[in-house]
Amino acid sequence: IMDLLESRWQYYGDVPLSRFGHTATMLTDNKICVFGGAIGSMNNVSMTDTTYTLDLNTMQWKKI
Repeated sequence: IMDLLESRWQYYGDVPLSRFGHTATMLTDNKICVFGGAIGSMNNVSMTDTTYTLDLNTMQWKKI
C-alpha cells in the first residue's frame, strides 16, 4: 500500500531483509515468490535459502 505522506510503499507481515542475487518469480495468484540470495554488505555477506511470498493485493509478506 502506498503511504502518500511518506512517499513510500508500506508492507506488512514477515518482511524479508534486503538482499541481492536472489530469484523473484511472479505466481499465478497475484503473488511474487522470492528465494535465496545474499544478505549483508560486501564486507560481510551471508547466503540465505529462505523463501518469501508477497501478496500484491494486500502487500503482505509471508515466510514460507
